Parts: sequence; C-alpha cells; structure tokens
Amino acid sequence: MKSVASKQRILRRRNGGGFPSFFPPSAPGLAAGFTLMEIMVAVLVLAIALTMIMQLLAGGFRSEKLSEDYFEAVVCGRGGMESIMLKKSLAARTMTGSCEGGYHWQAVIAPDAVQVEGKVRSGLVPFRIDLEVLWPSGRANRSFRLASLHLAQPEQEDGRAQ
Repeated sequence: MKSVASKQRILRRRNGGGFPSFFPPSAPGLAAGFTLMEIMVAVLVLAIALTMIMQLLAGGFRSEKLSEDYFEAVVCGRGGMESIMLKKSLAARTMTGSCEGGYHWQAVIAPDAVQVEGKVRSGLVPFRIDLEVLWPSGRANRSFRLASLHLAQPEQEDGRAQ
C-alpha cells in the first residue's frame, strides 16, 4: 500500500510541484480555463445581483429621508400647536407660521360643541385646533395634520380676553 505522502508526491509531479490537486488533470491537448460564453454569463449574473442590491440601498435611503422629513414636520407642528395653546384667549380664525427647512403650518381655530365634564372654570370655551404642516418634497408637496381641543377664554372683538 502506498502511503499518503507518496500519493501527494505523485500528484505534485503531475501538477508541476505546488500543492496537491484533488481534481484530475485535464486531458492532454485541452486548454484549461473558461469560455467566453461562461464569462459573459457570470458577468450578467453579477450585474443583475449588483443592480438588485443598489435598488435596495436606494429604497432605504429614500425611506430614511422621508422619515426625517416627517420628523421635522412633527417638530414644526408641535411648535405651532404650542404657540397657539400658550395664548390665554382664542377666537375663531386661521393662523400661519413657518419653520426652518421650508416647513409651513396653517392652523384653523374654531369653537367646538363638545360637552366638558367635571369642574371647568367659568368662561372657558373648548376650541378645536386643526393644524396642517406642508413642505416640498421632490415633485410633490407633503403634509402632516395635528388636531387638538383646548380650553381657553374667548377673545372679544377688540382682541382682548373676556
């Protein structure tokens, strides 16, 4: 029986030295390598795989940008809503404002007919505040809405609290 070392020496001689090969040597007269067709198919498969990966990455970047835009819209809307709610008195009207980055908000304030339960200071009226934040995004404009009820004193016609 031949030892493993002697088999490896025989394989090294066949393969021109180097490490032993576990593949049989090619038939004499045949060139080893890939055909042009095999290379073209491999390049095509690689191109399709890279295209799919790039589309996934681009979709992820678009989603990240959209998420960032909506976050900024919420921050802008909250700022607008807080500026309205800090007023001691309100009247039915439309208010507008803007934030950095091209975000604009518009709020419609109107008395609401909800019944307030529990103890409420006299003279307070529930107002409904509908606020919409608008911003440009690519080809289309995007928007985000916030709504709230707020108890406040109604303004008189001269702008003072009753």
